[in-house]
Amino acid sequence: MQQQENRLVGALEPCHLPEDVEDKLDLAGCSTELLLLHASMESDRLAVVSDNGQRLSPWVRRLAVFAVAKVVQRLQLTDSATFQGVALLDAWLAARAPETSDSSFIREMPAACVAAVRVLHKTGATKEADVAMWHDAAAAIRAEMPGLRTDWFDLQPHDVRAQEFGLLRSLRWQVNVPSVESWLSMFEGRFGVLMAGEFSRSVIWMREDLRQLAFTMMQWRPASNLHAPRRLAGGLFSIGLLHATLLPAEALRPQHVCHDEWEELFLQSQMMNEVPACALQPEYVQLVLGCLVATTNLPIEEIQRDCEFTMGCLRGARGDLNRMYACGAH
Repeated sequence: MQQQENRLVGALEPCHLPEDVEDKLDLAGCSTELLLLHASMESDRLAVVSDNGQRLSPWVRRLAVFAVAKVVQRLQLTDSATFQGVALLDAWLAARAPETSDSSFIREMPAACVAAVRVLHKTGATKEADVAMWHDAAAAIRAEMPGLRTDWFDLQPHDVRAQEFGLLRSLRWQVNVPSVESWLSMFEGRFGVLMAGEFSRSVIWMREDLRQLAFTMMQWRPASNLHAPRRLAGGLFSIGLLHATLLPAEALRPQHVCHDEWEELFLQSQMMNEVPACALQPEYVQLVLGCLVATTNLPIEEIQRDCEFTMGCLRGARGDLNRMYACGAH
């Protein structure tokens, strides 16, 4: 640990990691080369999103997210499949005409949600299984919008397969779409290697909380150049280190934000009454900061800006979703 500390303390700008460290990252499936490839795929994906990426009203978007989650549950896949499926659905919607309406999408939403998950997780599902998944997705939509016409949900056996082919064709068969969750997994793996397993329990403890926060934001907005998955994941991971008491709040505060504003933003975004106190000595704080920079491959100033942006998004997401629920979704 001491050797690792000597190489990372004070390294608050991305730097070339030692070969033995890169070898360990490679074995863990989170090498810097793979990180850069993931970033390139995200850049290519967002290049076709000309605006904020929003094609649906907030309420219909929330329905789509929960419909995908129902399909994932039916297939007994991990939670990461929900994030992957929604990311692919967003990519497909972004590739469609901007005038896509709520009503036109609602009619095809069950089949589209099943297709998005099946594209990523080939299961050799039978037509009967496709119909069962479709009914799960349709039921999630009906539960929230009981007034919809029932004939909108008449399914023909070929509908899911046709939707799947249409989705693949629209995306030119490019289905590797980075999500906030895939970036979080990348960062968690890299941090664990770079810290040589130190604080591994803290990282495991952070995992579920971070995905709950990511799910909240996924209901709120699709990926876009402004709301880029890497940016949000970096902000969330940094916030997670603060929650785990591995960093003080001041370490993540941008210079242009005063102390009181920063504390208020954190408390409002996290719905907490007080900021967690860091449990580490200053020298270990520097080590964690150095590892955070190496983990994200970003300078500390950009990490701080991403953290500020992500907390602002969380505050906005929670406020908008709460207002939507209070108004009965209409």
